[in-house]
Amino acid sequence: MESMQEFKELEEYALAHTRFNAPSDSEDDFIEQYVKVLNKRGYYEGDYLFDEYMDYVYRAKQKVERFIKKCPENFAVMAMRQDLSRKYFQYDDRDPDFVVYNSDVVLMVVLWSSLCGNKDCKEHAQFWFEHNPILQYLIPGMPSPRWMISAETIRFFLKMIPDDEFSSMFRQYFGDIRIKTKELLDNIKASIEDMDENPLSEYRHLIGGDGQELRSSYRRGESSRKKKGAHRVSLFDCDSRCVIDYTLVKQKNSETQAFMAMLDKCHIHNDDIFYADALNARRELIEFLNSRNLDWIFTIKNNCGNKTTVEAISNFLNENKDCGEHFHYEFSKKESSRIETRYYDIVPVQKLEGYQLSSIHPNTGTVIRVRKIVRAHLRDDKKNSVERKPSESVLYYISSLSYTEDNCRQLVHSLKKRWLLETQHNILDTVLLQDNQHCCDDNHLASLVGLNSMVMNVTTFCRSKMSQRGFSNVVHRNAKTAARAPLITYKRVFSVFALHPLLAMQYLCEYFSTSPVEE
Repeated sequence: MESMQEFKELEEYALAHTRFNAPSDSEDDFIEQYVKVLNKRGYYEGDYLFDEYMDYVYRAKQKVERFIKKCPENFAVMAMRQDLSRKYFQYDDRDPDFVVYNSDVVLMVVLWSSLCGNKDCKEHAQFWFEHNPILQYLIPGMPSPRWMISAETIRFFLKMIPDDEFSSMFRQYFGDIRIKTKELLDNIKASIEDMDENPLSEYRHLIGGDGQELRSSYRRGESSRKKKGAHRVSLFDCDSRCVIDYTLVKQKNSETQAFMAMLDKCHIHNDDIFYADALNARRELIEFLNSRNLDWIFTIKNNCGNKTTVEAISNFLNENKDCGEHFHYEFSKKESSRIETRYYDIVPVQKLEGYQLSSIHPNTGTVIRVRKIVRAHLRDDKKNSVERKPSESVLYYISSLSYTEDNCRQLVHSLKKRWLLETQHNILDTVLLQDNQHCCDDNHLASLVGLNSMVMNVTTFCRSKMSQRGFSNVVHRNAKTAARAPLITYKRVFSVFALHPLLAMQYLCEYFSTSPVEE
């Protein structure tokens, strides 16, 4: 919330529409409904699971009341639910007299369930059942316990929400950066600090744009499963590790148009730097960024008409190793059984005028070469060093940043941070299991991708706060030991929330009540 006054208004509004007292049914009838539900599922009085669940029912009201006293920010979440009901879910053509499940209630429960590590409709339906006693008191509009939701019903609601409406909701509530970059890695040294004794105090944010194929999806009516249902295209803040915006496209070569559409919709600061891979190093996108006064960095390869540019940069740097204006930086790191060394060479574009670069894009200020040499660090049975031929790879980049000392350091920092864009894809695939969604409905795919993007941002916020508060229960003796301490993992956050769902709601409330980071 941007101000305390606005938060107070939200609190008053939510309080007027929220039920935290006894259910509308009588207490005896309320308890009896749970007994009948358990009996239908094969649990009877005297069974361990029956007794445990009923104990949960009896203690639910007390637990929720204690939670509300400790977390008054929950009103922000309730106000969001009312806003969802009013703005985004006007597509329900069911007869209101026969409606049991409200779409906004279902979405809130599914979002809560996703934060607890559940990934498909069956797991969301099980979460609805397992934690129904606290849901009854905490989420207004919950149907009676007799109406336990099914996986198919949840699937129906996710298919009902249009793609553009879901993404609009994401931009409004989840697209802002809620944590400062410094707070993200408060106990870890900045990766750039070894560049110089006096590094820049602040670096500009790198906004990475990239596409990701939904591998298990497919197109309705197509005989071949090779044609995927959609490609997720996203804007990702590599410094704050937050998804800014996303959209779905049918073809991978449509990423450029998707980037331009998203940059027009979402709020990007002029101080940010845009990055994309070689597939998108196109004149069309670069001219678009130039018209918006946004700086950019692009990987260039032999595709997309950049073969001449790559050859020119390679020839120049090989022939002029000791040129006057030439920023050089290198660093090494040891990882398990290998030593990796990177060499950064940055040259002003004016130096390459004699190489007939007809394909240099407008407003290019610098060209960059990054050489990576990997040496195996192995030992034989007698602990003698074993030397192997090192492997080498080279990547080339172009940037709109002019050639200055500070800009060269900014480029090195940004090129290190760009790998977090790939880390985001890895988390979505391996932790949130986005690639495992067998789906062909466009709206359903969009809802799943949108939910994962929401969960990604909220969980990033949670792991940062939990790490800062010593959740890992590690006490660092000095700065050196703290520098080697990573943040707790996403899987760890999900496992904790699965055991303590009210803790997940507490952090969700804190997420909404935290003001977005302003420049």
